[in-house]
This record gives sequence, structure tokens and C-alpha cells, in this order.
Amino acid sequence: MSTWTYYNLKFADSAAWAAAVPAAWLGEDGLPTGAHGRALDVLGPTYTPHGTGADGMTVWQEGEGFCVNVALLDGPLPAGLDPYVIAPPAMPKHVWA
Repeated sequence: MSTWTYYNLKFADSAAWAAAVPAAWLGEDGLPTGAHGRALDVLGPTYTPHGTGADGMTVWQEGEGFCVNVALLDGPLPAGLDPYVIAPPAMPKHVWA
């Protein structure tokens, strides 16, 4: 039986992600893409609430890092991505359905 394994990755910025993404994960357009047995959820920078503005709306502040979620079917994460693996957040903004 096949099993999906989920990874949460965090890079310093989008350039670090672009430099680390395996060539085999790039589509014909040169952008990272999912494939059979691989799903990518490129979240990008994270934002956290940082108070309320004069208009009563939440003010959001960009956090540190560039986040990518990866799901792999029956395969290990490429070794070059190991240093970017982080623990799953306690309250994730995105989850795999």
C-alpha cells in the first residue's frame, strides 16, 4: 500500500527555495510543479496579525522565511532539502485534505 509523507519546509526567502528545488521538480516553464507521487503547496512568506489599524482592520506583518509544503508518495525527500525541514506548525494555515 502506498503512503504519503508530508514535509514542511522553510527557506530564508524565495531565492533560497529557487536555488534548492530539485531540477526534476521543475516543469517545462522552469517553475516547480507537482507530478504523480509529488504535491507542492508553495505558501511563500507568512504573515501574522500585528494589531488593529485606525479603520478597525487587522494589520498584518510579514514574518520570516518562505514556506513550502511537500507531499511525497513512497519516496524520500531529496537530501538537498533536508536542512529546510521544520516541525509542522501548531496551527497550520494550510493542510492536506
